[in-house]
Formats: sequence, structure tokens, C-alpha cells
Amino acid sequence: VYYVIILAVLGYVAYAVVEERGYQKTAAVTGAVDVKVKGQGFTLAEGSLSEVGRVYDAVDLTELETAGFFIATAVAETAQNRSTCAGSYAGGGSLDERCGGPAPPANNCSEGRITWNGVQTGACLEVAGGAHFCEVEGWCPGEGSPAGGKMKTVNNTEHFTAFVRVNAKFPGFTDSHGQTIRWNNVDRGDAPIEGYNLFSVGEILDMAGVNLDDVRETGCDIVVTWHFDCDLDSETIENCSPMPLQAARIDTVDSPVSRGYNFRRAVTTADGKERLLTKLSGVRIRMQLTGNARRFDLVELLTHVGSGLALLGVATLCTDALLLYVLPEKRVYGQLKYEAHEAHELNEPLYALLDNG
Repeated sequence: VYYVIILAVLGYVAYAVVEERGYQKTAAVTGAVDVKVKGQGFTLAEGSLSEVGRVYDAVDLTELETAGFFIATAVAETAQNRSTCAGSYAGGGSLDERCGGPAPPANNCSEGRITWNGVQTGACLEVAGGAHFCEVEGWCPGEGSPAGGKMKTVNNTEHFTAFVRVNAKFPGFTDSHGQTIRWNNVDRGDAPIEGYNLFSVGEILDMAGVNLDDVRETGCDIVVTWHFDCDLDSETIENCSPMPLQAARIDTVDSPVSRGYNFRRAVTTADGKERLLTKLSGVRIRMQLTGNARRFDLVELLTHVGSGLALLGVATLCTDALLLYVLPEKRVYGQLKYEAHEAHELNEPLYALLDNG
């Protein structure tokens, strides 16, 4: 039993040192990701299948954020002013603006009640199609109303390109000049390289397994991972590449409550009485750095070997416990391990010392 446990402990030490690279120190990657987006998109003219209605560039359609960007694949613009109009929200709950008709008791509108599009005046108005909605005071016409802007698809967004600049470093590891080891993807050539630091929106969606046609109007949320696994004992940092990239869609695809990605922005006139409200649905893409670098470190090696060898004491403990309390001959082993003495025999050396004193 003793030697079996010894072999098990030595096997664990070998596994921890060799297989789990216990002889190497690790440093987690940190750094920053910057993105620039370029491209041209367009919507079709009302009622046309080929005529260009409006042209957009990256300034119109994109929003940059920390380590990522958003690009609109569908837009809806509503010109509004401060006035009164029929509400438009029919989603249920306390914000619902529907009413049964202009005459009591069908008129369930309440003056001063705050709903989706503004503050109710108490009147119930009939809109196109014969439906009735409570009159509200606020920005009119309401988004989603018959007079509001309709969502239009923006074409060519899959060909927008994102130049991604990655600056990664591994704190705790230094090069021959004493500088923290770094990695970047802008040190090769004098122009962007497709698939290395230049990606189209379509390519990123393909990496995530997303079909653009399925998300044009609802949008989606994508995370692209730059994962480093660098063994600096066998390769230089220049040869350590996070390619191929990993991409995944992270929004709730099948949620009836919230899915995809969209937001709104408004441009208001100087007097504050009119504005252009734009709803943008599209693809949100974020970048993240994960992983680490490894390098031989004597302290790490000695720590793993020392802690493993310290476990050798467990072999003696387990063997004694087995022989003293488990095996049938435990009493015999106990007699062999411990020698019995009378009390006066134990005190004889003390008496001799006192007598000599």
C-alpha cells in the first residue's frame, strides 16, 4: 500500500509538471482594440425594386463603442413636432393607448395619464382602418403610427469593412530589452490585410453562423474573440497568433420579449419644437481579448515539485491508518508499532536526574 501511494503521488507530480505545464509561469493577456468602419449603403426608392432612394455612409449608419461598433441594416425616420395626436401603442399593459370608441363608457382614456407616446388628453380618436386610440400630447406623429416612418432595409451593409487594430500585452513577461512583451496586428506590411486586421461585416457574420437576411430588421449582437495561447519557450510572440478568430451571437434569438439590437437617436431643431427621430436596427459587433502566455520559471517548477513531494507524507499516514484500524491483524501491528511501559519505568530517568541534583 505504501509504495502504491508513493507511486500515485509521484505520478501526480509528473502530471502537474509535464502535462499541466507546472514548470511555466502564465500571464493573462490585457490590451485594447480599436475599430474603424468604412462603406456605403443605400435604401430603395418608395415602391421601387431597383431605384436608389437614399445613400448612406459609415457616419450615417455606424456607432463606435469601446472595442466594437454598431452598423444599421434597417432604418425608420419619423419627422415629429410637439403637438397632440392619436397614440399608436397597442402592446398591452399600462402603456397601451387603445380605446374602444369616442363615447362613454367605451372611452377609457384618462386625462393626465402617461402612456407610450405622451400624456393623454382624455379624448379617443379614430385612426385609419377604423381603430381607436387615445389622444396624447407629446412628439407627433408617434413612432409606429400610420403617419410614422416605416422601417427600410439598408442594402450593401455586408460589404462595410472594419479595420481592427489590436494591441495586446502580457504583464510580467519582458523581452531582452526589459520591455513588456506585446503583440499587435499592424506590424505587417504598409496596408491593411484582409482576414488579419481587415474584415467585412459579412465575414464576421459568417464566422458567427448568422445570415444577414434573417437579422436585417431585428438586428443581432455578435462577440468576436481574439484568443491567445502562447508558449514562449517554443515560439516568439510574433509567431503567436490568435487566428482563427471565434465569433458567436449572444443576443436572445428566440425571446418574445427582447431580441436583436436597435436604438434611437434624434436631431432636434434649435427652438426644440421639431425633431427627426431615427430608429436603427442592425448588427452590433464587439471584440474581446482572452487567453495567456506561458514561459519557463524556476520558482514555479520548484513550487509544484515541492508541494508534490510534501504529499509523500500522506503515504505513511494512510498506511498506518489502514494497518491500525482496518486490517484483521491490526492489534498485532499496534503491538509492534507501540511498546508498552509501566508508569514507574517512564519516571525512572526523572528520578535519576533529581537524585543527581
